[in-house]
Amino acid sequence: MVHYGCAKTDSGGVECFVEFKDSSVARVEMMDDNKVGAMTRFVEVIATIGSFLLVLVTFPFSLCFTFKVVQEYERAVVFRMGRLKSGAYGPGTFFVMPCVDNCVRVDLRTVSFDVPPQEVLTKDSVTVSVDAVIYYRIKEPLNAVIKIANYSHSTRLLAASTLRTVLGTRNLAEILSERETISHTMQTSLDEATDPWGVKVERVEM
Repeated sequence: MVHYGCAKTDSGGVECFVEFKDSSVARVEMMDDNKVGAMTRFVEVIATIGSFLLVLVTFPFSLCFTFKVVQEYERAVVFRMGRLKSGAYGPGTFFVMPCVDNCVRVDLRTVSFDVPPQEVLTKDSVTVSVDAVIYYRIKEPLNAVIKIANYSHSTRLLAASTLRTVLGTRNLAEILSERETISHTMQTSLDEATDPWGVKVERVEM
């Protein structure tokens, strides 16, 4: 298939173009995508029906596996055959299909961890050893599960590197006299970096 045409440019001239496109290839790719999507939906429907029949056959014992309780401080992210089912569940009780749904729990309470002592070379070429305590919580359960493999481990590594980076721009006198300012700077930097992961850094203490 060939597309062509002309258009007037800003300088007053005329610009013509010719575009070649293989429509048969585009149709084949679209058909393949549709077939894959239809097959996936078909398998999902069959698996869901089979899981539902399993619940009926094993009733009432199946109630122990199909109903999940999420505490006030938790949220649950449910995947059905690898696909995100909907938003985060909780608090309360919700129903899952055995062998089809996978439930991931996320704790929303504030968590703290220690950053091990870091050897830092200050701006005035003095080597100091500084540690810190980080307080954070999960504010977006979906992002914490989907967008990062291990938000806790990643936040710890990022906190250690951020501590070295921030202190490396200060001299020893500033580190000793401006601890609150440096802690706030580090907290802001960490919070911005972890925001896409659904993590909220609340406080940093050096």
